[in-house]
Amino acid sequence: MTEYSDLLGPSIEVRNDKGEVIFAMKRKDTWGPTDYLFEKHEDRAGTEEDKAKLNEVVAGIAAMSRMAGFPLYDIGEINEALSSEKASVMESPEGKAAHSFYLPWLAAINKII
Repeated sequence: MTEYSDLLGPSIEVRNDKGEVIFAMKRKDTWGPTDYLFEKHEDRAGTEEDKAKLNEVVAGIAAMSRMAGFPLYDIGEINEALSSEKASVMESPEGKAAHSFYLPWLAAINKII
């Protein structure tokens, strides 16, 4: 089942036979630039019909985005990049110094709470 929202803030959800979302596309900001976020759950597409439905919608969205010129951001890729960036900051000398400075304060606050 595919669901569409209004034209100003389009979003698409494709569900498998169990009703779980296997693909979701949402506009990042209704009134701002046409940036979209999408989630693709290949692990939830168990049947061949679900896999075909997922591949069809992904191919369609990719073609539309190229024609319209709007970017797509994979939430998984964004999370991975942010986690990597956070890890590199925390492993830097400045990150380690900040962590060692704030750790006693956080422990004291947790005792109060």
